Amino acid sequence: MTACWWILNSGITKRENGRWLILDFILVREDYGRTKPHPEPYLTGLKRFGASKEETLVVEDSNRGLSSAVAAGIDCAIVHNDFTKTHDFTGASYRINHLIELKDIILNPNG
Repeated sequence: MTACWWILNSGITKRENGRWLILDFILVREDYGRTKPHPEPYLTGLKRFGASKEETLVVEDSNRGLSSAVAAGIDCAIVHNDFTKTHDFTGASYRINHLIELKDIILNPNG
């Protein structure tokens, strides 16, 4: 399982037939017109990869990124860090402290 990491440390993965796919592209700022918190960066990634919102998980560590994912209608896992530990991440589908916790989310998306 590998995530596609965009410029701003945002990730997107696609689930198909019960398996998470490896993504082979990187989006950079020039690939879309509006930046986060607008949903365009994530919507551009979905279009380019041919993924639906329902089969996608965004991994973020900022309010701007969370707002972008939520506005795009995509589930978002927030990774807490020292800088953002006091931020309000209302709207996040998942809250984690370490990336290793993504394994449980991906393998058991319904808990």
